[in-house]
Amino acid sequence: MLRVDEKPGDSWDLPRVSIDALGAAMLVTILLDLWRISLGSIVPVPETKQCPQSGLPWFAMTS
Repeated sequence: MLRVDEKPGDSWDLPRVSIDALGAAMLVTILLDLWRISLGSIVPVPETKQCPQSGLPWFAMTS
């Protein structure tokens, strides 16, 4: 399987593999974080162990 701009003879050097792996890991992290923010926890957490604040901590609503 080739990418859109990849030629059949292209070799994969260490920087290319590293950037590709880090990009895939970051994409998974972002998707899991969006899931957590929008739908909640995947695993049920007891009420006593949940954070009292929902959403992102730096978007705290102050009165």
